[in-house]
Amino acid sequence: MRPFAADPELLALVVMSLVRASALAWQRDDGRGTPADHLGDVVEQLRSLLAPDSGG
Repeated sequence: MRPFAADPELLALVVMSLVRASALAWQRDDGRGTPADHLGDVVEQLRSLLAPDSGG
C-alpha cells in the first residue's frame, strides 16, 4: 500500500480547523492561557473521532 499523498488544500483545511477549534476552546475557557494551550485537547478529540471503534 502506498503512503497517502496529502493534498495541500486538504492540509490547509485541517490546520485551519484545528486553529479555529483551539480558539473556540480557549474562549469557552474564559481566555485562560492561550489558544495553543488547547490544541492538545482538540487533537485528542479529532483522534478519538477518527480512531477505529475499539468497542464490542
